Amino acid sequence: MDGNLKNYIDGLEDDSWRKLSNTDVLHIYSRVSQRIQAEEGTSLDTQRDEGIKTAMREEKTPVLWNEGFASSSGDTFKERRVLEVMFNELLEGNIKHLYAWDYDRLARNEKVWYSLKYGIYDNKVTLHSRDGKVDFSSENDKLMFTLRQAFSIYENAQRAIRSKTGKMKRAQQGYYMNSVAPYGYEIVNKKLQLHKEKSKHAKKIMMWWSSGISTTVIREKLLKMGIPSANGNAIWAKGSLDSMISNTCYIGYTIYQGVRVSNPNLLSREEYKPVKDRINDIKIRRGLGRYNSKKYEFMLTDKIEGEDNSLLYCQDCGGEMSGKSKNFYDSKGEVTKTDLRYTCGDSSRRYRIRNTDGRKRLGGEIEDLGEPCKMKFSLDRDTTENYIFSIVNEVVRRSSLTRETFKQMILEEYSSKRGGDTKRKASLDRELKRFNKDIGIFQELITKSNMELGLKEISSNQHKKNVGDYNNQIHLLEDKVSKNIEELLILKDKNTYVDWFDIHKRNMKVRESLKGKQREEIIKDYVERVDVTFDRKNSLHILTIKFKYNIVRDNTFTHDETVEMGVKKIEGKNTTRLLIKKKERIKFRDLENANFN
Repeated sequence: MDGNLKNYIDGLEDDSWRKLSNTDVLHIYSRVSQRIQAEEGTSLDTQRDEGIKTAMREEKTPVLWNEGFASSSGDTFKERRVLEVMFNELLEGNIKHLYAWDYDRLARNEKVWYSLKYGIYDNKVTLHSRDGKVDFSSENDKLMFTLRQAFSIYENAQRAIRSKTGKMKRAQQGYYMNSVAPYGYEIVNKKLQLHKEKSKHAKKIMMWWSSGISTTVIREKLLKMGIPSANGNAIWAKGSLDSMISNTCYIGYTIYQGVRVSNPNLLSREEYKPVKDRINDIKIRRGLGRYNSKKYEFMLTDKIEGEDNSLLYCQDCGGEMSGKSKNFYDSKGEVTKTDLRYTCGDSSRRYRIRNTDGRKRLGGEIEDLGEPCKMKFSLDRDTTENYIFSIVNEVVRRSSLTRETFKQMILEEYSSKRGGDTKRKASLDRELKRFNKDIGIFQELITKSNMELGLKEISSNQHKKNVGDYNNQIHLLEDKVSKNIEELLILKDKNTYVDWFDIHKRNMKVRESLKGKQREEIIKDYVERVDVTFDRKNSLHILTIKFKYNIVRDNTFTHDETVEMGVKKIEGKNTTRLLIKKKERIKFRDLENANFN
């Protein structure tokens, strides 16, 4: 190495370069994308030396910013600490000359490069590389630079695609694609082969585990026998044993990117079956396997701890109903469908099959629970919840009580808003003046950007960005102006009519689209309980919905000559009924008077 090439300043460790003029310093950024290159140092040394030579030619002091290893797959500022520090210095105007071996040393990622590029543009930094330097005061240099960088990003994407395609092809040809062989195997000519000695130990481990021995005991056995792990450690890590047990290579294959790669098997299918069975048993016990009782939400029966807020009750036995889930499987054991239903909770409190007479065994004694509930027909969860929510919305929307309550709330709200009219009007007037002034400023900025584009002081892309940003701000300000004018008009006339009925209609329309917890809250706000029975004659469920308030049909009138105007308002009820046949809602009239026996 030339003696002169040793003379440079470390940008991270030594800030003496700050005492020099920015135009007299060349900042050199170096990076490699493979760890082996960083460890051997050849590529980093080359980048550094070429940067120092460039500084000597330009008669500038070299300052080195060495990133070391940083893969292009993690090409963000977060993964590149040195680049981030250097870029912050650039944005603060402390860097005017920057060297990179080639442009993709700075960034191959388009988003990161976008930030770098405009930082370089805005601060008029001269960029040096092995191909020369770019003068950003020249439109031609800017264009060529942008095209070159765009092509660099494209090439990097193509390299990634070719690399992935090549690996997939090698996997299809039977090559093992990981760098470390599983315990009991070795890599020979890039393919897995059974290791003469370790394969015997691996089989012993698998057979121990299939017989029910825990990994803790297996570790102790291996230690006493003096059998080291794959890394040569006397004590095996539990994770290593766990990964062995679940590794399919021992039955003859591995999976790489969806490709099945065959290899010599250590265990036969018959030998592996008890291993697989034990794995499945453990999954089931942990709630991860085929019989997993996944927690599903049943808004009509789920309870908050410490509160009795179940809504569904069986009318036949008086007990609470509960939510049940049942999975359906294909021939491979995969879940194809989950059936979610509401059923009478009595079925979960009795042994229906073994104790059909209603008796239940409690310890050594027998408890008589009486006859089992006859309401054995369940309800589809989604159908039931959707129809009950729909009924609640219908009742609330038509109720005169809820409308009057809503009207009172809206009028009171508007009345409180109109308090302090004088101060509010003055405030709105001041805001209007400020908004209009700001709109004028942004319009002037658009004119300025048009002039700079005509004089070629800014690029076409920068001009489009400027105009877009300024117009967005103008639109926001115009919206504020409109709102202020509307409020001023309201304040000028205290008796302005508030269309509360239209607000009510829009509010109810929005409610119809609510889902999940929001639906549940609305149902529980209005409904006290829902009693369910099954009419065998008509093969349908009858749900009696009891509201907390008398709001069912409280908006109807009847003729009554004894009262003024000859009409009398009928007092509302607090119950209504819903009919569900399979998954369909059955419509009816005067349901409260219908007789279902």
